[in-house]
Amino acid sequence: MTGGPTGGDRYDRGLAILRQVAGSDQPAVLDVLTAAAPALGRYLVEFVYGEVYAGPALTLRRRELAAVAALAALGNAEPQLRFHLQGALNTGCTQAEVDEVIAGAGDTLDPIDREIAAVAALTAAGTPTRAELCRHVHRLLDAGGTPAEVVETILLMVAFAGFPAALNGVAAAAQVFAERSLPG
Repeated sequence: MTGGPTGGDRYDRGLAILRQVAGSDQPAVLDVLTAAAPALGRYLVEFVYGEVYAGPALTLRRRELAAVAALAALGNAEPQLRFHLQGALNTGCTQAEVDEVIAGAGDTLDPIDREIAAVAALTAAGTPTRAELCRHVHRLLDAGGTPAEVVETILLMVAFAGFPAALNGVAAAAQVFAERSLPG
């Protein structure tokens, strides 16, 4: 096996994705984590980027739009928001698209991108927005999004808002899928 600290394919895959998002062969976050918390650095690379970010249903560009939306909605992760704002640009988003995600309004994004950002932000915000989250899951599907895109958007929130937010988001998506008789 090749790879980083764990010698695995997940690490290699995750590091390649993190480098693309960071726009650097040596992302600064890894330097900080290597010095202070190497296990957290390994989890970041293997799990967040090597597993969660590597899913097939969303492009890296759309994942970064979702990350920006979630971090902006949370309002408590300024350094990570700055990183993902740049990451969105590094993965093909325009400044106008990023600005629209931050503002939560505009007409630059296509309907699927807009609803992915909304689903991400509402999932990160938590259960008080469940009815609104369900409305945006419906809108994402109405815009041509797939159930897999819905689920991967919500799963991505594990990295930004935690498992409870993602679990509650998946429950909302499952409700919508059941209403539409869609497989989840």
